[in-house]
Amino acid sequence: YSLNGHPVRLLGPLLVGPALSYLWPHCCRSCQALVQLLIRIKGRVLRNGESQRSDGKYMFRYTDGTGERHTVYSWKLVSTDKLKEGQRDSQALRDMEKRILKDLDDSIKTRDAEHTTVDDLFDQFMDIRKDLRESSRCCYNDIYRKHIKPVIGHRPIGRVKPTEIQKLYQIMVSESGVNPTTAQKAHSIIYQLFENAVMDNIIRVNPASNAFRNFRKTAELNPACREPLTVEQQELFIDYIYASENIIGWQTCSQCCLARECGLEKPLA
Repeated sequence: YSLNGHPVRLLGPLLVGPALSYLWPHCCRSCQALVQLLIRIKGRVLRNGESQRSDGKYMFRYTDGTGERHTVYSWKLVSTDKLKEGQRDSQALRDMEKRILKDLDDSIKTRDAEHTTVDDLFDQFMDIRKDLRESSRCCYNDIYRKHIKPVIGHRPIGRVKPTEIQKLYQIMVSESGVNPTTAQKAHSIIYQLFENAVMDNIIRVNPASNAFRNFRKTAELNPACREPLTVEQQELFIDYIYASENIIGWQTCSQCCLARECGLEKPLA
């Protein structure tokens, strides 16, 4: 490097060459600003789009596929940087930058993955699946509302990990006590939700792809034998339905179940 004709060599955060105290009065303001900037960024050469704020935090600005500008921040430029007291740990800027640029090259909608929740995916899925029978629709809604929504429904889809989905199945079987076949139905729902996101280029891979397979390796999935109700139990159940305030709801549920068992396309009238 040369400052007003004086040779100066940069080595890490230090200026090596003629004494800086001698050079400083002879440098123009632009050169002095350059020296101060080099010292402030610890001698690092920042890439295109990278910069450092006055508080020391690094930032990377980029433009997505729709022409919208975005910025990401991190206290660490690279993963080996050490944090100071009070600084929250996060992914290094260069790691975020690498992922963002790769997603941009592959037309992956990174920002959509951060702002779309699993609940949003389910609503979209149920809206486009007009081919579902009413019995299947009732079943999907019931499983999602009871088992999936409380665990990952609020999560951005870009942050859901395969191990979290596998843990969800374990909770269903070991803690909630549901039948393993119900957990398999939940997997079918979750897989379809994330597969739609993959098709729309919102995420790169489906986190549910091998989640149930890995779950089966650590759990006993022998479904319990179903025992039919006795005559006395059937009579008690019918009496309960007729005494219920929501008899219309029970009627609709019974029609859907009978239609499914009979292989009908629509509930019984």
